[in-house]
Amino acid sequence: MEIIYLFLVLLIIVSLCLICIFLFSLILLIFDIIWFFKTKVPFGRSNIKLVKEFLDGLDLENKIFIDLGSGDGSIVFEAIKRGAKGIGYEINPFLYYLSLIKGKILGYENYYFYKQDFRRANIQDADYIYLYLTPKVLNEISEFIFNNCKNDCKIITFDFRFYNKEPIEIFKNRIFVYKK
Repeated sequence: MEIIYLFLVLLIIVSLCLICIFLFSLILLIFDIIWFFKTKVPFGRSNIKLVKEFLDGLDLENKIFIDLGSGDGSIVFEAIKRGAKGIGYEINPFLYYLSLIKGKILGYENYYFYKQDFRRANIQDADYIYLYLTPKVLNEISEFIFNNCKNDCKIITFDFRFYNKEPIEIFKNRIFVYKK
């Protein structure tokens, strides 16, 4: 009889955990949908394996690497692993705080995240600027990026190209590199 009660208690605890996970996921989904309509930029993860391979070919030692729309900070952290000073701009408060927590838990240093719209980011000292944005938003900020970054800055886009610019390099048909 005690085993049955123990099993029922365990079943109730597991059920409550699953319900909590479902509700948390639903809240995150709703938050992401609302945020998309507000910013027109959904959260999407870059193919991290491909980005790591690409970053391995860059000289990031003591360079400034800025991710505009940094999401959960994964790309910034990959850049700092390779010696860069990583900077991320993320307006979504959930993703911004997730980046900060992730950086602290993993023990990273030499990174900064700003909870602000990347359209107002300070990019004038960047050696590399990384963007994974929808084509519409990417091209809306094209002028801002190319007018405000320094002359030898490399601008890296994932999956989408600038309409009015020609890349200097294309990596595996997914990563496009531009130079001012």
